[in-house]
Amino acid sequence: METKHTYKQIIIIPDVHGRDFWEPIVAKYKNDTDVLIIFLGDYLDPYTTIDGISESEAVINFIDIINEASSANNIITLFGNHDLHYFPQLLYSGYASRRIESAKHEICKIFDDNTDLFRVAYETRINGRKYLFPHAGVLP
Repeated sequence: METKHTYKQIIIIPDVHGRDFWEPIVAKYKNDTDVLIIFLGDYLDPYTTIDGISESEAVINFIDIINEASSANNIITLFGNHDLHYFPQLLYSGYASRRIESAKHEICKIFDDNTDLFRVAYETRINGRKYLFPHAGVLP
């Protein structure tokens, strides 16, 4: 779906994986009508040994993103490959290398309750040119 609004700035937030680096950005630009924030997906499945983020911290962080996206008019949330394996109805075994098994049912419910917030891709115009924002590549 394409937006009709012209933004002066678009902020891309890639692969969160439980980290909270996005919080100061969203706090600063949430509801700024000149700024669009696009989360590119992969909200969960933290790199626990690298980033030191527990699986439960990642779930709390994901809930925080959901709350921000549902209360703002300028935040777009996309699905990533690490998100799709929490949708058993998609029969997506996925290409993600890991999944939070201990909270799988809770995460599935969170996604299910908030499906309307998520998109596969987002298209908009910037200075008259069309841009498509997906989590990863796009086939022609």
